[in-house]
Amino acid sequence: GDLSPDLPPVNVLQGLALPDNPDSSDLTQDGWHRFDCGPWSGLWHAAPEGFSHMPGHGHQDCGGFELHFEGEAVFVDPGRGAYGESGEAAFYRSGQVHNTLLVDGHDPYPPNKPYYGESFRRRVAGQPPQFESREKSVSLSHDGFKRLRGVGAVHREWAFTPTSLTLSDRVDGRGRHHLELILVTPLQVRPDGGDLVLQGTNRAFRLSSARRFTTEPITRWTAYGQGEPATAIRIHEAASLPWSGRLSLDVC
Repeated sequence: GDLSPDLPPVNVLQGLALPDNPDSSDLTQDGWHRFDCGPWSGLWHAAPEGFSHMPGHGHQDCGGFELHFEGEAVFVDPGRGAYGESGEAAFYRSGQVHNTLLVDGHDPYPPNKPYYGESFRRRVAGQPPQFESREKSVSLSHDGFKRLRGVGAVHREWAFTPTSLTLSDRVDGRGRHHLELILVTPLQVRPDGGDLVLQGTNRAFRLSSARRFTTEPITRWTAYGQGEPATAIRIHEAASLPWSGRLSLDVC
């Protein structure tokens, strides 16, 4: 999320008194979902109402996640290095950099307002997001795009083996729509045929899809106004709904 100029992240981490065995279930009421499977560790977020938290600087991260393999960050939330409602500040709060799925260029949920009631939010964007965990997978369903004509529920599933991740997406509905899948990585990225290779410190990962990848340099913010290089990986597709797609990440 946002980084405050008078409270650097390192100060927050040093000040946290974490128990030896923190209970991640305590975070679920705030929309956080922790999942571990062998060498993989992931953290997902979907605000309990779908709409971003308020008051505050809620980011459009429904369905967004961070993923580590044996402690190394593979996909990350890049945060935001400055406050503001336009330009770069707005970009880093949007769904464009939050490891999620966008439809017709729209964020997963509309902007939240203090005068919206619960019944209005449900009418505009359906039921709240739902997480489900199994032994080797985690899934999320949400109705955030219900406000768009012809678009139904979004279903995402992350399935793990000791050396791979398969991310499956489905969008219900009808008609033609533009879909965009985003992944943000701090690792070095290079093309290899139609795949991408993400180079970590001790190993590489191969990202594969039947669809074409594009990449762009962005910033992973480490403190207010300070950051380090990262890469946004994107897949664009004009699709007829209902639609389903899949990509895989394999440890090389």
